[in-house]
Amino acid sequence: MSSDRLVVLGLDAAVPKLLKKFMNEGHLPNLSKISKNGVFTKHITTFPTLTAPAWAAISTGSSIGTAGIPSLTVKEPGEPLNTVRSCFDSRFQEAETLWESASKKGKRTMLINWPVSWPPEETENVKQIAGAINPPFRFYYLPIFDLSPASCYSTVLLPCDQIPDRVDRVNFTNAGDGVKTVDIQVPSNGKFFDGMKHGPKPIEGKGHGYQVEWRLEHKSVEVISKRTGTVVADLRVGETSDWIHEEYEFDGNVRKGQFRFTLTKADEKNGKEEFILYSSAIAIDENITTPEDFTDEVTAQTGPYFEVDDPWAYLNGWITAETYLEQLKGLVDWWTEATVYGLKSSHDPNLLFSWVGAIDHVQHVFWGGIDPKFEGYKKEEHEKYEKLIRQVYEWVDEGVGKIAETLDDNATLVAVSDHGFHTINKYPYLTTQLHKHGLVEYKTDENGDFVINPITGDLAIDFSKTKAYPLPPGHSHIFVNLKGRDPEGIVEPEDYEKVQEEIIKALQDMYDPDTGEAIVSMAIKRNESRTVGIYEGAGYERVGDVVFDMKEAYCANPMVYPSKVMYPDGTYRLIANKEVFEPCELNRHFTGYHLALPAVESMHAALIMQGPDVPENKELAQPMDIIDIAPTMARLLDINIPKDAEGLVNHHLIKGEY
Repeated sequence: MSSDRLVVLGLDAAVPKLLKKFMNEGHLPNLSKISKNGVFTKHITTFPTLTAPAWAAISTGSSIGTAGIPSLTVKEPGEPLNTVRSCFDSRFQEAETLWESASKKGKRTMLINWPVSWPPEETENVKQIAGAINPPFRFYYLPIFDLSPASCYSTVLLPCDQIPDRVDRVNFTNAGDGVKTVDIQVPSNGKFFDGMKHGPKPIEGKGHGYQVEWRLEHKSVEVISKRTGTVVADLRVGETSDWIHEEYEFDGNVRKGQFRFTLTKADEKNGKEEFILYSSAIAIDENITTPEDFTDEVTAQTGPYFEVDDPWAYLNGWITAETYLEQLKGLVDWWTEATVYGLKSSHDPNLLFSWVGAIDHVQHVFWGGIDPKFEGYKKEEHEKYEKLIRQVYEWVDEGVGKIAETLDDNATLVAVSDHGFHTINKYPYLTTQLHKHGLVEYKTDENGDFVINPITGDLAIDFSKTKAYPLPPGHSHIFVNLKGRDPEGIVEPEDYEKVQEEIIKALQDMYDPDTGEAIVSMAIKRNESRTVGIYEGAGYERVGDVVFDMKEAYCANPMVYPSKVMYPDGTYRLIANKEVFEPCELNRHFTGYHLALPAVESMHAALIMQGPDVPENKELAQPMDIIDIAPTMARLLDINIPKDAEGLVNHHLIKGEY
């Protein structure tokens, strides 16, 4: 092999059909050039078709049963069934990675925001900048590089779909001379999160106070720190402040953080106030590298690192689409600068892995606007939404071009995505379905009232009466509450298979309320999971006792929302919401996702590569397998295939080998 450097760019959710379309239309000149100089092919991703399992497979060549990365979240055997830990945490990675194999040959690696790689093992041969770990999904918040979630301050009632209590209804007082004022605290609910311990475990803390001065005539605000008396933001509608740096004390620790304000609305008509001020998640203003001694050098090159954008702020009406795209542009710019820095750094890496999630996130939000399969699709609006999505592809392509400029002819450049995309029309309430079949029971207090989960706002589960429970947030895995294995297990071992069959029956009994069609495409027992490419490796016990998948256009919602029943005397009681399906609405919910069987064409991912040992202008007739990517890259760099890999070298992708 003649390649002396391997650069892998992870373009999360870059969809083959959109890549081809935009390349053919001339919107992606840099990816087009790489494709013509090398290879463009599709690949079949993992089951389930989710971010963490797929990137783990790309890094190791291993399935989820070996790598131990089963979904977006994971629970270890023996932990409570409702345990929520992030699958992006590298400590759950059981399989050897490409960079670990390369290190054995003395080769140096730089990891930049790469999924399932943080916290890193500190070694001489591997340096790391951050590590993607916080997917923007609705139900759980799993921070590493954030101290606290975003907040919103509004005079109007706004939704808050992800974490409760983040919208503050504010009441302004007149200060005279056309100015109104109100005091706020950031974060609004005073809740911080405990970093690497993972899970939705807020710690009560004290934020900082600010005085907001609303200048009515100019539809603008000044935000003044009550701690220092300085103006930290001076904004007109649509503007975002510079980064605001603060120190926060909670749980006996002092942490440095940074956030920004955006003024979304400031208007008063006929005495009615419409005011919305958004404060972003508080990102850490601390170490983001291993070793720590080059964090300052990185941030001087890239600017502040923020872990994830905030699609739910847009979907809940806290910010506009323009502000949301500005967040995505910031992610892409940071990724580009960090990758160029890594390639030019004194570490001089033989391997570099760098990931960006902006394409995935914009598609979650706007996919329904470009897919005629979406029930709310409007042909006349197609170009508007395609333009929003295409813009992010173009930004990523520009970044690819700047990165490619730093490489010489002996480098192999790989741009790879992890899964495809399809429309969501309905969210079935999975736990409600299991309850209907007697598999889940809800917790009640001494008065017989339902108990509410203080983190998620849904009904708490009574595991002393629950036979099965889905791995949060409800994607693909359901566990039997097995006596002797699970802390609150009630199912006798001899009844294990019987309960598996009850779960499968409950899943097969899910029907679309409008069409009457069954919505579950597959439901099988764990010992049958090799059917979908799950091998019995080191992480096999993290696989659900039943694995399942829903058809395209359906994505499980794990919540059981309470409903309030009011009585004439003003009292009320809470009951379980009987709704089994939540319809998706464009600009209000995610209308795109990636959860269907991996062989389904819409789930196919993309691989584009060029290098001295890669054939030119080649496209494979059939999609390759995701677990073949790592062995093939190992061959191109002349290192050993990761020792736990189940995939094989694809010789079609190597010049002269087929």
